[in-house]
Amino acid sequence: MFIDLHVHTTLGSWDSTLYPPELIKKAREIGLDGVCITEHGKRDTDALQKLREEYDFLILGGVEVSTDLGDILVFGMGDFDKGYMEADELRELVVQAGGVMVAAHPFRRDFSPVGYGTFNPALSVDLQEACSRPIFELVEAVEVANGGSIQEEVRFSFEVIEKLGLCGTG
Repeated sequence: MFIDLHVHTTLGSWDSTLYPPELIKKAREIGLDGVCITEHGKRDTDALQKLREEYDFLILGGVEVSTDLGDILVFGMGDFDKGYMEADELRELVVQAGGVMVAAHPFRRDFSPVGYGTFNPALSVDLQEACSRPIFELVEAVEVANGGSIQEEVRFSFEVIEKLGLCGTG
């Protein structure tokens, strides 16, 4: 089963111009079995249920939470509406709910400091330093590939999860 675990829409993310019907159409066209809508800082279970029923498509819900350690994708929680949290505090809530956390695009700033762009070798990050970042002690997995990731970032992310023994998503 192939599911995109990190998708934003106009339902709740400032950085997306993708309307849910367009998302579902495109997901079907490219052969996905489902999508997980992970809006920034919020999860609306009622809106997700309406989409599931209207389009007869697997639509899961997660949330992307901005933390002091970087963005974290959270799965397995109910409605959620917090724009920013300390990562340790978020971890406690997720554990209580029986959910999981995935470090979202954890090396974006290392490879594309202005968001998206071309890799600058002068900015390259050390593997040992990257593996020692506190975020990796709190998450179950790491997003290794993202629609905004450049190839060098993806390659480096694979090196990190291999060294740490963590699972990767993309």
